[in-house]
Amino acid sequence: MTLTESREPLTLRSPDDAPRTVGPHLSECVRSIAIRTGLLKEDEDREDAEGELDPDGFSQQAVVRMLVGKAWEDLLAKRLPHLIYHPGEAEKDGIYGTIDLYCAVEGAVHEVKATWVSRRREIRDRWLWWAQLKGYMAMLGCRVGYLHVLYLNGDYRGSGPFPVVFRAEFDERELGLNWELMVKERRYLYGE
Repeated sequence: MTLTESREPLTLRSPDDAPRTVGPHLSECVRSIAIRTGLLKEDEDREDAEGELDPDGFSQQAVVRMLVGKAWEDLLAKRLPHLIYHPGEAEKDGIYGTIDLYCAVEGAVHEVKATWVSRRREIRDRWLWWAQLKGYMAMLGCRVGYLHVLYLNGDYRGSGPFPVVFRAEFDERELGLNWELMVKERRYLYGE
């Protein structure tokens, strides 16, 4: 047998994906704040051992991580048919957002994450996830949000993959403070 190994170059977006609006996106604001406060390294998703970046500037490792999250999102959309899958791009104060899932009956945003961090890590410490969820909630005027997390390695003690859903209710003050932070970051990034 002759065996040859090569990398399968992947891109985050497929040709049939809806085009993303050019301009400030909520995820960009959240990521920028996380970098400036030291929660993320600046080039964390833009460094690749092979030096290959996709058209959006992400490393192959980052693209694979995001595609795993997208697969989890697709699976949930099929298993939870009462939710609207990708209800469309939202906009508020010049910031755009792409919501994963939305429940029109409850008026709730559902954000989906797949992660390799341990389930033992405190969920309240996941600032990026909560800031993004609260941002989407502010965009749609919701007070209830769900975070669907797939812990791919469970608790790192042999539990295996472990799906969890967290329901959160925020008051207007919490949502307003988070949104003000996003608007300030948009101004910082775009000089407005």
